[in-house]
Amino acid sequence: LGLVLRLTANEDEWHSEDTNNTRIKAGRYILAAGLFGFAGGVTNWLAVKMLFDDMYVRGSGIIPKQFVKIRTAIKNMIMDTFFDLEFLNNQLNEKVEEHLVRGTMVPDMVNMIVNSPEFH
Repeated sequence: LGLVLRLTANEDEWHSEDTNNTRIKAGRYILAAGLFGFAGGVTNWLAVKMLFDDMYVRGSGIIPKQFVKIRTAIKNMIMDTFFDLEFLNNQLNEKVEEHLVRGTMVPDMVNMIVNSPEFH
């Protein structure tokens, strides 16, 4: 849209300092936003491409090369954060109090689940 507004304006109109011409003013802002958006999109595409594809640039293809380490780190983080006994107690107590009557058996249920052989 900014490019269309730019192309429909003559050179004198586009380069003038007339602040009353809202069409030219809007065209400048829209063109700038479009160009910056395009540049950002290209750099993001290149960054993601370099993460997954092995190119002739140092540091590219890092995810396939380090897949096992990344997978292990994410698994450990999830297990340590979301399956922590204190976290589970807090979350289950909060949900029980929200949706049911005030429960007192939640810590017992969490201990039973965490200590069950299926959980390990």
